[in-house]
Amino acid sequence: MATFTGAERARCVLLFHESATSIQCRFRTEYRRDPPSRPYIYSWHKNFVEIGCCVRHEESPGRPQVSDATVEHVRETFARSPKKSTRRAAVETGIPQKTVWRVLRRRLHLKPYRLTMVQHITDLFKAARGEFCAVMLVRMGEDETFLNSIIFSDESTFHISGKVNTHNCRIWGTQENPLNEFGAVQK
Repeated sequence: MATFTGAERARCVLLFHESATSIQCRFRTEYRRDPPSRPYIYSWHKNFVEIGCCVRHEESPGRPQVSDATVEHVRETFARSPKKSTRRAAVETGIPQKTVWRVLRRRLHLKPYRLTMVQHITDLFKAARGEFCAVMLVRMGEDETFLNSIIFSDESTFHISGKVNTHNCRIWGTQENPLNEFGAVQK
């Protein structure tokens, strides 16, 4: 779709007392390019008659800016409770959830860190793992096909008291690892 400058549109509107075909011919000779279509010429003239301008003044493209007060409100909300979800913060502040998320990520440069379940490793466990590695290396040296007889699977943990759901648990922070501040969840 061809675009036309405001001056080209104004020239077409000034020549509107002629037919649309003659406007197209004059446009082609004056500007040495393809002329606008008849509907374009008619819509420019209609805009000029109705609003006094042949150039369409549209709203600026894009989303409106989030105010600094809103950014500060979100910052205070997550400074008090960095474990809060964006949905909960949206309900408490009255700001849309997507806006809260955008402010956290784009304006405050915070990242959601996910808690992971880790096992507390003592010196006894470290020694046992070292012995296991030594035994495995010896067995792999004796039999090259030894690893083909082992099935590696994902680790799964079962709890008697119930399952800990870390899927929905996020901590918002700027550090490399904000879990140092809160401590790791241990099995």
